[in-house]
Amino acid sequence: MENFAVIILAAGGSSRLGKPKQLLVHDGTSFLEHAVQTASAIAGENVIVVLGANAKLVLEQVPALQKLSVINENWKEGMGTSIAIGLESVLDLLPTTTFIIIMTVDQPSVSSDHLQEMIRVYEQSGKSIVASTYDDVAGIPALFSHEYFKDLLNLKTDKGARDIIRSKDEQVAKIVLPGGEFDIDTPEQYAAFQNKRN
Repeated sequence: MENFAVIILAAGGSSRLGKPKQLLVHDGTSFLEHAVQTASAIAGENVIVVLGANAKLVLEQVPALQKLSVINENWKEGMGTSIAIGLESVLDLLPTTTFIIIMTVDQPSVSSDHLQEMIRVYEQSGKSIVASTYDDVAGIPALFSHEYFKDLLNLKTDKGARDIIRSKDEQVAKIVLPGGEFDIDTPEQYAAFQNKRN
């Protein structure tokens, strides 16, 4: 298999939620620990977690992240800055990376099986992007081949991976993410997710 890495975006401020989204718990595990376990199951040590808001608290709660994380001091400027800094870190550590998977901390329905399926589709489809679909939208988790690294490194403000996916539709393979509609931004969404899963 080609060299690849997983970038977990976990820098957001969780302003609407009222508490750090990264540390929300489901089935006895924080969202962030679940994301790291999911990514590590397919990528081993090639996982980078981008922290920002609440970084100190998160690292205190999950000290194992020290060696996996990079802090985006400009997290308030939006997701694009986190993607760029995450990819910079990946390329510093693993210059021969040929593709990356980008995922977020607030999609607890993502499994290692789903990420593995993304890789399989990438290897067999001939497409250079594999996006997850939910609610008729293609987004992350998403896999990008190296030909899009420059675009990702140039992301700024709140322009994220979805904009690239939308603009390169002919190069995108899409797979359904069951439960992907659960994007946890408010206490109500968190409660709905918990009720749905219980």
